[in-house]
Amino acid sequence: MLFVSVAEKYVEVIADRGITDKVDQSVWDNVIHQFSRCLKRGHTYEGYLAAINECGEILAHHCPATDKEKNEIPNHLIEL
Repeated sequence: MLFVSVAEKYVEVIADRGITDKVDQSVWDNVIHQFSRCLKRGHTYEGYLAAINECGEILAHHCPATDKEKNEIPNHLIEL
């Protein structure tokens, strides 16, 4: 999950234990750094797009989906 505060230009990747056991924190730090740079430049859309694509590639490599798994959490944007 990506937590983003546009006003504060803050980004955090939140992952469960199964994912954090497989993916080093430095990988997520890179996603955060790139997204934060986009936010600081006012390129919020581009930051989201790049971060979502990068996270998808990371997860596909380390935690590939199988036909047996179901999506437990809906995929949608929540704005507060």
